[in-house]
Amino acid sequence: MKKWNSVSSIIVVIVIIVGIFVACAPQTPAPPESTGPITIKLGVAEPLSGSAANYGKLTQDVDKAFYEVFNKEGFKVGNKTYNFEEIVADDQGTSEGGAAAAKKLIYEDGCKIIYAHWDTNFKAIQAVTNPAKVIFFTMTQGEAMPGPGGYDPATMPYVAFPLAAHEAAAAYIYGIVNANPNYTRIGIVDTELRRATGWDTLDKEMDAKGVRYFHQFYSPGTQDFAPYIIKCAEAGCDFLYTPDVAASWLLAKQRWDLGYKNIGVCTTVPISSVDLWIRVAGYDAVQGYVTAWGALWELKNVQLNAKQIAMLQETMQLMSEKTGKPYMYTGWTGYGATQAFILSQAMQKAGTVDDNDAIMEAIRGGTFDLPTGRYTFGGAKTYGSPVVLNGPILQCQIQGDKEVYYSESIIPPIP
Repeated sequence: MKKWNSVSSIIVVIVIIVGIFVACAPQTPAPPESTGPITIKLGVAEPLSGSAANYGKLTQDVDKAFYEVFNKEGFKVGNKTYNFEEIVADDQGTSEGGAAAAKKLIYEDGCKIIYAHWDTNFKAIQAVTNPAKVIFFTMTQGEAMPGPGGYDPATMPYVAFPLAAHEAAAAYIYGIVNANPNYTRIGIVDTELRRATGWDTLDKEMDAKGVRYFHQFYSPGTQDFAPYIIKCAEAGCDFLYTPDVAASWLLAKQRWDLGYKNIGVCTTVPISSVDLWIRVAGYDAVQGYVTAWGALWELKNVQLNAKQIAMLQETMQLMSEKTGKPYMYTGWTGYGATQAFILSQAMQKAGTVDDNDAIMEAIRGGTFDLPTGRYTFGGAKTYGSPVVLNGPILQCQIQGDKEVYYSESIIPPIP
């Protein structure tokens, strides 16, 4: 028994001595945790084929250039640095294409965030993104409006609208009014498809502001706008406004051919190329043409974010270098760039890049620093959830073969 106790004591002593040596020995430091940059994939569903393919392709190269600029610094969440990579899928501008594009981006490409700015397939895309808990950034308009068959915050908790396109329609008209205080009336020429889903609401807002307007609604596919132009002229309209760019080309050309050369034409779609507008409608017919302008650095009545504005301008310069000629298209600034600024800040506020519930919680009612100032997501009353962003509207006018400043206005906060 005593012998066994002696052996046990020796073992105990050895263990203690070994423990002391281990504790005192120099420790090999653990490899530092990677701080990045870690890439987050952003899925983009847009038409690369079909009738709207030109619009989808228009932003691809400039978006890539913007992310080159954005990713130089990236953004931090905790002690890790992140950047964004854009993955594009063709939604063909159709419901079937939108659903297929969303599935590819989520299940093949691994995107947890998808954005798109086409309203023709909102329902089809959200039917894929919401069950998968994928954040879907899009615009208010058409199918995305609240109501039966449209946006429903209870069943679509991962949808947000950084682009308030529906509300922008009225803001563009306010811009025309601001620039022409002595106007008589604005002729609003739009498709029957947007009569009940859009103008019924906006008319009440314009009535409250005392805007003088005259509506004309046409059937989808209309090519001959002469009857609508004549009726607007007879109603004393100084301007013809439409949110449809193809219709605006026809309005510009046909009103000129009809002899109504003093009636201006306005639309909400940024000019992709002044040369294209001239080729389609004619040089004389597009003079004075008013449209949206993405050159946010030209805004005069808002406090600009110098750092973000510099990033947008650097992107324009980079595109000029890549194409070998001055790059003029500015319509991209309200899409990918704006959404990247919002997402990066939402992730920082949520403290995560993976938890979409936390990220959406940061977006709902959240305030964000954007190139044109600080804006807060609203819409709790109108949309049932504060997921709609207001902001400034900038317009340009074609003079010769150039775009020049015309007017600006602010989309009021959405209640």
